[in-house]
Amino acid sequence: MSAKVIKMIDEAIDADDIDEIVLDETEVSEFTPELKKKLESVEGMSTLSLNNCKIKSLANFPKIAGLIRLEIMNNEFPAGDLKNLSGLTELQSLSISDNQVASVEDLRPLYALPLAQLDLSGTALAGKENYRDEVFAAFKDLQILDNKDKLGNEIEYEEDELDEEEEGEEDNDEEEDGYDD
Repeated sequence: MSAKVIKMIDEAIDADDIDEIVLDETEVSEFTPELKKKLESVEGMSTLSLNNCKIKSLANFPKIAGLIRLEIMNNEFPAGDLKNLSGLTELQSLSISDNQVASVEDLRPLYALPLAQLDLSGTALAGKENYRDEVFAAFKDLQILDNKDKLGNEIEYEEDELDEEEEGEEDNDEEEDGYDD
């Protein structure tokens, strides 16, 4: 399995698409030393998505410098393995929905991370009354929990609009030729 995942990472690097590595629905199961080394070697990666990868353990999880967003939804690792994410010191967005998180205490290894967004939907913890208050109290930088702000207002993400704005900025840059008319 590791060889297949490493090949996918190499393809993303070759395509110069390294800011976001998406390995969703690719069986990973565990982080071998080779996979860890490969992921740690990718410079400029800000997003890593490993949803539905049948990850059974986060042991040996790579410490990826500059990683801002991590999605590891719908996997099979125990909550105690979250301690292996504590080295991701720049992580701002973490999606761990539909995993084995049952209490706020399970999240303790992540308290020091600068998380602004956390997705716990589909976990046993998210089914508990008042869990939102406890989670917001535990994470000092947290602004969004399960796609809702502290007041419970739904947050809508409009990536298409962001992409269009970025494209518009690039078009404006191209139009400016540096000559005075």
